[in-house]
This record gives sequence, structure tokens and C-alpha cells, in this order.
Amino acid sequence: MRPSANVLWLGVVISLSCAPSEAPVSAKPEEPHISTTASPGPGFSTFSPVGSGSSPTQDLPPDSAPLNTLRDSLSVADNPEPKIPMVFLDVCPGEICTFGTVIACESISLVSEPRPGAPIVFTANRLDTLVTITGNQVVEQAGKIIFRDTVRVREYTTRYLFTPSDTLFPLSYDGEGEGTWFFHGRVKSGVWFFHERDTPQDDPGIVMVRKRITDWWVKASNADGKEGWFKFAPMIFVDPESTFADSCPSK
Repeated sequence: MRPSANVLWLGVVISLSCAPSEAPVSAKPEEPHISTTASPGPGFSTFSPVGSGSSPTQDLPPDSAPLNTLRDSLSVADNPEPKIPMVFLDVCPGEICTFGTVIACESISLVSEPRPGAPIVFTANRLDTLVTITGNQVVEQAGKIIFRDTVRVREYTTRYLFTPSDTLFPLSYDGEGEGTWFFHGRVKSGVWFFHERDTPQDDPGIVMVRKRITDWWVKASNADGKEGWFKFAPMIFVDPESTFADSCPSK
């Protein structure tokens, strides 16, 4: 699922329509609904989900286009760092992520709010059944990508152009080869054209200088109808209906 292209930033709603190049936008995304689910409190920037296909396609300028017609003269002030922490509401990250019935693989303490130190509402024991309802992805540290040279990205129908004056801040991987980043002061979803791990980049002009750090908080209910939040960890639960899921590790 993809985070929103609308921002609730310290109480101000800002319309987002940023793109990595100055090329014309072929379509304008619809205005998504701002979610009011589980506000994390002051100091956080919150985002609501948006449907698939909301990212406008960019037309790549011709290779012969003079560099001075592109974003080649922007100062560092035009590439600000995003305000952190940042919270994306109603998110199920990854390729096959869905909400529904899961089996706890260990004891899980579910709390009243999606934050460390919140009061415990109930505890699910190992092999208890839970129903996951929604999730918030908290960006504790944005990634950071710089460009050593002019980089032209051609992915499917997407066309981007970056120059050494640009800085891209990856925020959230949404699945299916797309994610959300911060670029020239705005949040935008687009093709995840770079590698986050230690894999070499497809274009040597792309340099990952900092990796992002995120936490995913999941809201779930038990058989008694009680609801609470817990922070996701690998193999903390499994989906009994997924053909991709492994059984809970042996204790």
C-alpha cells in the first residue's frame, strides 16, 4: 500500500505534486482522503494512504536538452532534509502484505498507542490468533541519495532526470517496485529505481550515502474484541492462509 500524496504537517494540509524533473506532468492525481487514524502526537508529520497508480508519469527531456534548462542551479537550500519522525498511516508495506488473521509466534504485548512506552492493553500468547486491522510506518531516519552526474531514469512508463544539484530522500518502500521519497521539500511516490542494500547501483552516478530507518506499528484485535498496537519484528507472526508464510519457528 502506498502512503499519501497529501500531508498533515503540524496542523497544515499541503497539496503535494512534486516530481524529480521539470518535465511536464501528464496527469494530476486525485486528492486522497486525509486519515485521522491514530495520530502519533505533536512533532510528527502524518500521511494517509493513496491508491495505486496515483503517481504522474514524467516525460524525460531529450538527451540533447541543455543542462541549464533543467534543475542545475538549485542551491542546497532547495534540497532540505525532511522533518523527522514522519508517520505514514494505514500502511501495509512490502510485496504481499495484507491485513487479516495471523498467528502469534511469540508473546506479544499490545499497547494503547503506536509508540514505545504506551500502556499495555492485553498480551497475546504464542500461537494465539490475532486479526490485524491497520498499520503505521514511522520513518525514524530518511535515506539520502546524491547524484555524481546527470542521471536519466527510464522505468516502464516513468521518466525522471536528476542532476548533481539534486538530493533525494527515500522514506518508505511501498511494494511492487514503488516507494515514497522526499524531494525538493515535498513528498512524492514513484518508481524505486535505486538499491538500498549493498548492491551496486545500476547507474554509477547514483550514490546512497545514508540508509533509511523505519518502524512498522500494527493494530490488531483478539478473540475478545480488545484492540492494541505492537511493533513489527521478523517472524513475530505468520499468516495461516499465505502460501508464502513459514510456520512459527520452534522454541
